[in-house]
This record gives sequence, structure tokens and C-alpha cells, in this order.
Amino acid sequence: GGTGTYTAQGRTYTGEVTTETNAGLENLFTVTCKGDIIQMIDFRFKNEKVARKGGNFKPGSLVPGAGEDNEVGIMFGIGYKSKEASEGTITITGSGGKNVMELKNVKLSRPDKSIIVSGKIPF
Repeated sequence: GGTGTYTAQGRTYTGEVTTETNAGLENLFTVTCKGDIIQMIDFRFKNEKVARKGGNFKPGSLVPGAGEDNEVGIMFGIGYKSKEASEGTITITGSGGKNVMELKNVKLSRPDKSIIVSGKIPF
């Protein structure tokens, strides 16, 4: 829970953070920040344990478990997403179910263009 903030394309978004575990997808753990009805951002972790453990993560595949444990799939707005070897850093700090994810210069792409996203998302 809490309120997250992220910046993309020169605009800053602030919104509620929610989490969800999808048992049907091998316990895929999703963190969502709705700073805008369209320009919301989703982070997909292999599972909650991996996300809560914290440390350094990298933007990667949207398919849960396809990459390494420290890979997080990101979707933003309409069609922007991370992929293997996306640029940028993601660091998760905190413990006891109170974590903060900080993203710096994460590059998300769609076929026609790319954007850079940074922000702080508590979950």
C-alpha cells in the first residue's frame, strides 16, 4: 500500500499502490501504481518472496520465471514495456512487508518509440 510517484516523458504521476499474487501464474507477484487511469505502471516479479527480499533488480521479460529471479517485467501506459536487456536500475529496500522500490532511468519501449521512467514505489 501507500502512494507511489513516477516520472515519464516530463510528467510526474502520483497514485495508490496495490499488490496482487496470481496463483495461476506460478505465484506471479504484481505491484501496480495508478498515477493515472491510462498511464499506470505495473511491475511483475517472479513471486512475492523474491520482491520482498529486496536488492538490485533489472528490467526484463514480462513472462514470469523466464529470466533470473532479479528480473522484473514492467508495463507502462499504452504498450510500453521492458524486455530482455532493457536499460536502467531497480533497487528494492526495506523489510517486514514494508518495501520501497526505486527505479532510475528505466527504458521502456513499444514498436514506434521508447521512454525513460524513474520513480519511488512503496509496497
